[in-house]
Amino acid sequence: MSPFPNKPNKKSIVNGKSSRSDMQRLNRLLMSTLFNNYIQRVSATDEKLSKNNLSFNKRKIVLDTLRQLSRSHVHKPKQVNSSSNNNLIIVKDVRRPQQQSLPKKTEKRSNAETINSSDPSDYLQEILFETMGRSIKPYAALDNEDFFLDVTAEHVTAYTHDVIAAVREEDIQTLRKMYKDGRTMQCSNRFGESIVHMACRRGSVKVVRFLLEEAQVSFKVKDDYGRTPLHDAFWAKEPEKDLVKMVIQNCPDLLLVSDRRGFTPLSYVRKEHWELWRNFLKDNTDIIRPGCLLSREQQH
Repeated sequence: MSPFPNKPNKKSIVNGKSSRSDMQRLNRLLMSTLFNNYIQRVSATDEKLSKNNLSFNKRKIVLDTLRQLSRSHVHKPKQVNSSSNNNLIIVKDVRRPQQQSLPKKTEKRSNAETINSSDPSDYLQEILFETMGRSIKPYAALDNEDFFLDVTAEHVTAYTHDVIAAVREEDIQTLRKMYKDGRTMQCSNRFGESIVHMACRRGSVKVVRFLLEEAQVSFKVKDDYGRTPLHDAFWAKEPEKDLVKMVIQNCPDLLLVSDRRGFTPLSYVRKEHWELWRNFLKDNTDIIRPGCLLSREQQH
């Protein structure tokens, strides 16, 4: 007995052709195999389906399966030219050669494109590199304690409700009277948050001008998180370019001071204000000249 019962044996082959019954047997075997494979694929995609609860047109399934198999093995067309002089067949592959991808042309970005595609912190580094010939890393406020004023008991004592209310209401007359009466305007709470922080955060140009020009308040202050008045100035809800310009003119080094998380003042800029502050930096490159922290770094 043959190990392959469905395979035609030599006796059934006459002149290279199998008998009709064997061909029918092979045909049924092929259709059964294709049908079973189709059922397995369907069952694999949906576990609820099974061979028992499906009714199929077997002939249609087999024809569709054969058609898909033939498509998956189709090659691109070839031209066949036969010569009348000889029996040689010349086969020409008409497939197009794979087109090589050309390297993209690198274009130099214009100054305007650079401004419009970078955040203010990155653009500041570009300005510093152009004006000072080097890139400058931020200085952590909490690692440069001696650069800032210490919070004293006098500062905390002067941080009273009437001073806070005058700053919030932008009452310059009251603040001026307090200052003339001998009260210090260099006041803050015990966490280092001063009225300078408050005025910058509220975008109060009048209060900042008074504190800077009349009261001679130092802007080299920070809170316990490392935030300076310039951090709050850039975080203001409405941008105040005049206020920021006053602070930078007084102490340009504050642009390079980072808080506990490593964020510089320009990192606090709201995204909708990026373009405004980039243009501000572009128009005021002459005042962006940090020096104190750089000289301290060179001394160490």
